[in-house]
Amino acid sequence: KAALIGGTKDLNAGQIIDRIGVKMGLKFPCGPAMEDLAKAYPGRVKGLKTSVNEYLCNLSGLENMALKLLAETGDKSLVAAFVLEFIAETLAKMTAWGREQYPDIPVLFAGGVMSNSLIAENICKRFENVYFSTPAFSADNAAGVALLCRAKYQKDPCEMARYSKQEICGIDVSKFPVLTEEEKRDLLQKSRAGDAVARDVL
Repeated sequence: KAALIGGTKDLNAGQIIDRIGVKMGLKFPCGPAMEDLAKAYPGRVKGLKTSVNEYLCNLSGLENMALKLLAETGDKSLVAAFVLEFIAETLAKMTAWGREQYPDIPVLFAGGVMSNSLIAENICKRFENVYFSTPAFSADNAAGVALLCRAKYQKDPCEMARYSKQEICGIDVSKFPVLTEEEKRDLLQKSRAGDAVARDVL
């Protein structure tokens, strides 16, 4: 049985990173470039005033603080380090609260922002029995979903909708080839003709 015990009350971490990254002229999505900039910052980040109340956090204030810091210093590396440290501190406080409620369970961090090595290192130093998936499995889910759908479509388009989530997730996606231009055109034509499976794959 699964239950939601925490979350953000406003913006999520990925939105914050991309919003601030775009303001600094980084390529969207901004996570990788933000991490590189943060790693280049030689000092220690100060003035982290996170907003965490038990299992809920507010991240919208981080955007204002980061943009103010950028305007005052012009130091993109400092701003990147500040943003990622702020997110890590927020996660640490929420994890600490969760551990008080559920002391014996492991904690798994997943999702695009959790592929950030600086955040993972920060959390792993402070807690035991916490886990981060490798960056390749923490990225945007859209690519993985597209590959899984394509594999099932190629195997048997008519039966694709019958597979359970468990069966789909059991496929070794590392062996899937990339769609050729001809395959893309074929799927597009089928989608325009009303083929629901082709439309879902696209």
